[in-house]
Amino acid sequence: MKKSIFMSVVAGLVVLGLGEVSAASVSNSNEKQIAAVQQNYYAIQKIDNPSKEVQLAAVKQSFHAIQYIKNPGMDIQLAAVENDARAIKFIANPDPDVQIAAVTQSYHAIKYIENPDREAARIAYVNFMRDN
Repeated sequence: MKKSIFMSVVAGLVVLGLGEVSAASVSNSNEKQIAAVQQNYYAIQKIDNPSKEVQLAAVKQSFHAIQYIKNPGMDIQLAAVENDARAIKFIANPDPDVQIAAVTQSYHAIKYIENPDREAARIAYVNFMRDN
């Protein structure tokens, strides 16, 4: 599975004219980086210091991309949990607003938050009671 994902990333980068998969080869233009992560979010791993636009494109393609972004800003965190509440499990110490966005989407997200904010816990509980 991992090998097929890697090969998919390699194929996508070759199609985009980025050649070999290395940090240097993906450091081309912002547009090429965005195209690469839109084709496969996994490409974000090979980009040194991706711009906010590249990060946003990656988390919109897949919430899993957030785990490969160092110190994502709150806007990137929110985009990831809005895409899928499970993204919260890849965010260290998420801001209370990010927690609330995640549990509003799915009360199950509370299980991925190490120290949930009081309001996030309340919303998760209310949503659980409503759905069960």
